Amino acid sequence: MHEKELSELKSRFVAMASHEFRNPLNLILANVELLRTGWRQQTAEAIERHLDTIQSQATALSDIIRRLLELLRIQAGTVVFQPDRLDLANLCHSVLAQLQRAAPDLPSVRMDAPPSPVWVWGDAVYLHRVISNLVGNAQKYTLSGAPVQITITATDRVALHIVDQGIGIAPADLEHLYEPFHRGGNVQDIPGTGLGMALVKQLVDLHRGELHVHSEVGRGTCVTLILPLASNAA
Repeated sequence: MHEKELSELKSRFVAMASHEFRNPLNLILANVELLRTGWRQQTAEAIERHLDTIQSQATALSDIIRRLLELLRIQAGTVVFQPDRLDLANLCHSVLAQLQRAAPDLPSVRMDAPPSPVWVWGDAVYLHRVISNLVGNAQKYTLSGAPVQITITATDRVALHIVDQGIGIAPADLEHLYEPFHRGGNVQDIPGTGLGMALVKQLVDLHRGELHVHSEVGRGTCVTLILPLASNAA
C-alpha cells in the first residue's frame, strides 16, 4: 500500500511541478535579471521591492519542498513518531501564540476548553503542525476578519473543533481536499501550496485519529479533529 501511494504521489508531483515550481522560479529569475542589468538606474525602493519578491518566492519554494519531502517520508514510513501524553489545551495555546507572532493582522482566535487538562497521546511536533495548519487555514480564508472559534470536548475520545466564517469549500473541492497540490476553485489569489491538508491527513492517520470537514461556500468551515484520549494518570 505504501509503495502504491508513494508511486502515485511521485507521478502527481511530476505532473504538477512544472506549474507549481515554474511561477516562483520565473519571478525569482526575472527579478535577479532586473537587478543584474539595471540596478544602477533603479531607486533604493525599487531594488528593495525586487529583493522582497525574490525572498518571498524563495520562501514559497522552500515551503513546498519541505512539505513534499515530509509527505514522502510519512508515506514511505521513515518518519520518527514519538507519542507522549500531551495537554491539548496547552498545545493549542502554544500554536496560537506562534500564529499571532507570525501574522498579527489575521483574524483572532477564541478558545473554549474544559477547566482541567485534556490529555491526548500524540507527537508534540506533529500535532503542533496539524493544529497550526488547520487554525492557520481558518484565519487565512476568513477574509471578513471574523474570529475563529476553537472548542475542545472530551468523552471517550477528544474532539478539537475549529470553526470559521470564511469563504468555505465547494462540494467538488471537498472530494479532493487531501490530494497533494489540489486547491479550491474559490481561493483566488490567497497564497498556498496545496500540500497542507494532504500533510495534515497523513499526520492525523499516523496518530490513529480522524478528521471531519463540513463546509458551505460563503458561510464557513468546521473542521473536527478527533484523537485518542490518554489516561489522566501520570
